Order: sequence, then structure tokens, then C-alpha cells
Amino acid sequence: MASLRFKQTAVLVAHTFAFTMSFMVWTMFGEIGVLNAKELSLNGTQFGNHPETGTANAAARQ
Repeated sequence: MASLRFKQTAVLVAHTFAFTMSFMVWTMFGEIGVLNAKELSLNGTQFGNHPETGTANAAARQ
């Protein structure tokens, strides 16, 4: 039977890997979203941004 320490390490490694993959996909979708917003000429509301947040809006306007 596996020791408690081995189980803890296995869970930590698995969750770290899963988080890394999720963050990678989220980042790729963010880049694709900006390109799609430019191609479709979406404004901030259509793109899903709050009017006061300028980060994605500024990227979409460039």
C-alpha cells in the first residue's frame, strides 16, 4: 500500500499539472478572443468587457 507521503505528492503533482494546462488553454482562448473581436468589429459590450476595464478593450482596438 502506498504511503501517505507518496499519495500527497502524487495529488500535488497532478493538481499542479492540471492547473498549468487549464491556464495554458485559458491564455490561448484569450489571444484568440482578441483576434476574433477585431475581425468581427465587436465593441466592448459585445466582446464581454466591462466599460471601466481597459485592458482587453485596448488590445482589441489596436
